[in-house]
Amino acid sequence: MKKTRLLIGCMLFALAMNAQETANKNHTLVYTSGTQNPNVCQGMAMTDIKYTAGDGADGAIITWSGNAAPEGISPAHNATVNGTIISISGTPTKAAVAGTYTYTITTKGDTNTPAKQTGTIVINPVHTLAHNASSGEQSQTVCQASAINAITFTAGGGATGTKIIWNMGSTPAGLSSSRNATISGTPTAAGVYTYTATTTGNNCAVATQTGIITVKPKPVLTAIDGTTPACDSLVLSTSVSNNVAATIYWQDTTNNGMSMEVTCDSQLVTIIGTSTYYFRARGTDGGCWSDQVLKKVTIDRKPSITTHPTTAHLSTTQNLTFSPASLSITASGTALTYQWRRATPDASGAQTPTSGELAPKTNKTASYTLPSKDMGHWRYFCVVGTTSACSSTTVVSELSGVCNVSSACDFTTTDRNPVSIFSASFATDKTWTVGSQVWSDAVISTDCDKTEFRGGSGSSPNVDCCSNPSYSGDLFSWCVVVKYANTLCPAPWRVPTKDDFIALDKALGGTGDNDQNNVALTNSYINTWGGTYSGYVRTGGLDRQGTNAFYWTQTEVSAALGYSLDMFANGYVNPQSNFSLNSKYRGYALRCVR
Repeated sequence: MKKTRLLIGCMLFALAMNAQETANKNHTLVYTSGTQNPNVCQGMAMTDIKYTAGDGADGAIITWSGNAAPEGISPAHNATVNGTIISISGTPTKAAVAGTYTYTITTKGDTNTPAKQTGTIVINPVHTLAHNASSGEQSQTVCQASAINAITFTAGGGATGTKIIWNMGSTPAGLSSSRNATISGTPTAAGVYTYTATTTGNNCAVATQTGIITVKPKPVLTAIDGTTPACDSLVLSTSVSNNVAATIYWQDTTNNGMSMEVTCDSQLVTIIGTSTYYFRARGTDGGCWSDQVLKKVTIDRKPSITTHPTTAHLSTTQNLTFSPASLSITASGTALTYQWRRATPDASGAQTPTSGELAPKTNKTASYTLPSKDMGHWRYFCVVGTTSACSSTTVVSELSGVCNVSSACDFTTTDRNPVSIFSASFATDKTWTVGSQVWSDAVISTDCDKTEFRGGSGSSPNVDCCSNPSYSGDLFSWCVVVKYANTLCPAPWRVPTKDDFIALDKALGGTGDNDQNNVALTNSYINTWGGTYSGYVRTGGLDRQGTNAFYWTQTEVSAALGYSLDMFANGYVNPQSNFSLNSKYRGYALRCVR
């Protein structure tokens, strides 16, 4: 009995002692796996941090400094974890705020003293690299030898620097790329260059940016060919020497800047004018300008006659004191020269500008002063040339006449005022057109009211002018016709020359033979021409009216004689006409021509 009581007592004591021991224990919390204080990057998965709780602990409460767990990491602040295995896990997001986060794990369970563990999680920022919008585009196309717009990037996050890597292994010639992520410069070689901008810094993920710099080749022009000065026009040529397909543009300095005036699709252009010209080429792919090639172009002009000389009349004073008269010509061209020539008759007697001797006076200007004693039948022309690049070109003017009053036409001082005597009038709308000539339809009439004789004797009275009432028109001496030619035949009309009558004969079907007594104007031609048989004045009166007509020319034979056209009607002699050499004092009719 005593043994039994003793055994029971011992057992009760042992139980009491165990209960006391249990009541005095602490929970346990042991780090078992993972990294207790990890260092991770935003967006990078973290190895789970694990703790094991014991000795009465059946879970834990997790708290975080700052009262919040890093974004992407669990459990959250003040979260309760049940069970003896306590885990902190997750992937901090890229949005997670970088920094150091302290966590505390406190066990929970029975009445034993809770256990605690602390640790830190360091979240590092990833790299960022942004293109600066205010700088040049990341990818650019430029022409060779043209600057790019500088490209810049800004690094951030965990990046502490940048570097530029080129696909070709080195920086293209003319460009530079600094460690502050700036690409700039002027590329000198054509090509396609790819680059990558990469960040440097912590061990987190780097950031990159890529771009392409395309450098298009610039055409190179050869020297411009074309010898100047040139005459009237010049063909210039150039070409592109570096195998770039290009359209060549030609431009002169008047086109301000580089606006185009002349475009051609070949290497040739014809330039007319005098200027300084610039030339450059542009690629047909929308590409690049070449450097300008400069050539000064001088173009000389061929001589060209603007106004041909017209017949000049030597003016005289009342007593026939001679004063000079001039022929003039208007011409255009470069560095013009003038050579006045006097046309000499050819084998047929015609005066043409294809033959002739130098005029008898100095004559190297556009105006030629005629010799005052030059004979009225001379005709002149001017050869216009140039000392410029067009020196092989000359132009010849039309023939012009000169009409003068020779010394044989000596009027007395008792002459009536020629202005009141010779107020010529004829209807200019009444004309005859024969070939290229236009003739006045009527014989010239004046205000002569009587026959006037001055001196003279025999068959050649000295006549001033004579009224001819039976026929239209008056009769005049050669001297009066020539002296007052501008009054009797006002411009554009003129007193005809012997050559004018030759041309008339040809136009009416004649041979144009100008030998005396051999002009083929028949009666029918006279009718076509509208001739009248007004006769003439001789031996003090009118003669041969109705059978003959006599017309003065301004062409002079000698000091005493002038050329006239004599016409004989059917019934007097065989119908014919011829040139005659007649005394200047005879009274003949006058027609004007233009």
